[in-house]
Amino acid sequence: MSNIEIYRMKRRARELRKKKMLANILKVSLLSAFLLTAVFFFIFKTPVQAKEEGETYFKYYDTIRVEKGDSLWSYAKLYSEGSGMSTDAFIDEICSINHISRHAVLRSGTTITVPYYSTEYICEGISYCKQ
Repeated sequence: MSNIEIYRMKRRARELRKKKMLANILKVSLLSAFLLTAVFFFIFKTPVQAKEEGETYFKYYDTIRVEKGDSLWSYAKLYSEGSGMSTDAFIDEICSINHISRHAVLRSGTTITVPYYSTEYICEGISYCKQ
């Protein structure tokens, strides 16, 4: 075997190792993305126990278009039922979700995400969900 043939074989072996390494990185990345997605769904779809009623409430999120005259206080009063939180704590959660200050002025036409609680388990659009 000549030096050129040996060089080509070594080069081909390096290229194959590089392709295998990239394939493994892709597999790990996809697995990580899947696991993070699964964790996200389990965190945001976990049941919450309401202290006063003893019923199981499930936490969901709704995106709302702000209307003129709306405030964090009005949203907290409307959506906090079943959360077991005070209105102030619920306002803090809305602010945390939307990355806004507690004293932020809500502008008409903007959208915010608000958590809400329901005794119904909603399983729409999730293929692996068992009802």
